[in-house]
Amino acid sequence: MNCSKFELVNIQSTDKVRFNEILNAKLDAGFDFETLREKEIHKLTDKELYFLIEEYIENEKNSMYNKGRRSIKKYRIELEEEYEKRTE
Repeated sequence: MNCSKFELVNIQSTDKVRFNEILNAKLDAGFDFETLREKEIHKLTDKELYFLIEEYIENEKNSMYNKGRRSIKKYRIELEEEYEKRTE
């Protein structure tokens, strides 16, 4: 057997409790699109507003039908106008 193809290493034992904590930790859920779009625009935080604008840009790109794309664009423009008012 040719030993030059293998490297012998010592493996350290792992902390199983810590490993299980990492596996079971809850992730930050972020923003929920459905919940945010039901909120009134003026009640959205700046981060929520920015998140919705980005989502609507993506939805507009992926919309198959003109009628749907127009309604998405209309709401996106309203969101952008609110965002601009806040940043002035």
